[in-house]
Amino acid sequence: MPLVPSVLARYRTGAHRRLPAKEIWAMARRRDVQNLLRRGNIWYWRPRLPVSLSQSDLNRKLSFSLRQSDHHRARFMARRLNTMLAEMRLRRDLRATRQDGLKALFKAEIDRMNDMMDDLVTTAKATGSMQNQDIWKPI
Repeated sequence: MPLVPSVLARYRTGAHRRLPAKEIWAMARRRDVQNLLRRGNIWYWRPRLPVSLSQSDLNRKLSFSLRQSDHHRARFMARRLNTMLAEMRLRRDLRATRQDGLKALFKAEIDRMNDMMDDLVTTAKATGSMQNQDIWKPI
């Protein structure tokens, strides 16, 4: 439920305490995939590096453009990247990896996933299995 100006005005004046619960909860919407955020029309993956993988406290955030405007494709990519990051956190031999190496690794994985998705869409269109539907939406 999108916010309407009258709801915002009531919220600013403190009258939101008298709103029905359905309207209050419609204001905050949480995404179901961690580290995924949208800037404009493009989705970004912005993880916080664990202490074991970061060299300093200053640069613990990475930011990568997924180059996707479709939320379903971006969720797919973010889940895969989150899995990679979780696996790296558990492996002791990767703890000495520098932050530049992690950036190159994640960038290469994003490029690989974008190529894979383009190939899947091209193949689906060529074989006729994609008929006015998006293959990334859940069934």
